[in-house]
Amino acid sequence: MMEVIKDTLKEMKKAIDQMNGNEIIESFAKSVYNILIQISNTIYGKDIKKENKDINLKESNLSNSFENTLQLNELFYLKEWTGQHEFRILYDTDQQPFLQEYIQFTVVGRKNLVLLFETTKNALFGCYLEAPIYINEYGFAEDFDTFVFSLRSPKLLKPTKFGKLRSFGDLCHFSISFKADKQCVINVDGAFSIMFPLNEVVSEVNPNFKVNFKNALDTLLLGDDTDFALKRMFILDSY
Repeated sequence: MMEVIKDTLKEMKKAIDQMNGNEIIESFAKSVYNILIQISNTIYGKDIKKENKDINLKESNLSNSFENTLQLNELFYLKEWTGQHEFRILYDTDQQPFLQEYIQFTVVGRKNLVLLFETTKNALFGCYLEAPIYINEYGFAEDFDTFVFSLRSPKLLKPTKFGKLRSFGDLCHFSISFKADKQCVINVDGAFSIMFPLNEVVSEVNPNFKVNFKNALDTLLLGDDTDFALKRMFILDSY
């Protein structure tokens, strides 16, 4: 390994002797990077450049996948409602396990999250979680400013946002919860419950959805369906 470092340092010295000003800084930075790569390759037998390329390709595929799911006007509404301009995928059921523990681990401690759900009938809906997510001893997270939205459903004229009613008792404090029943992957309080497994009609709209949220009708979220099969779920970081 020392021979690798010595050879690289010789290359750095040679480059510095041939350059002036900012070129020295740029060359030095590149050389240091190459040292790290060669040391890692020597110790671990891994190709960092290849790994970085694979990671970038995976992130690119995720971004393309998200863009394919959302239409341009739907993305516009999402930006307007949240006040955020960029969205980054943290979780995708096509890539990660559809498990309560995995989803809880992904969201805890984060804020400004979008949970996006796509059904097997191509409906698209979700919720926005503005406050940092901390789960209390009962499995609940609090957020006064959370809201639910529907971007696409059979009886929806345009994407619609549903704010929580302040008058709805204690539930106005809560945003999401994780139940003791592990079959319930995540519960959006007063709105809907997402159940395991995917692609089966096991998830459900809360029967009091229209009572818990402003301007809400059961049919606006998913059409006439109160039970539905989830095809895909995203968790998006926004900023």
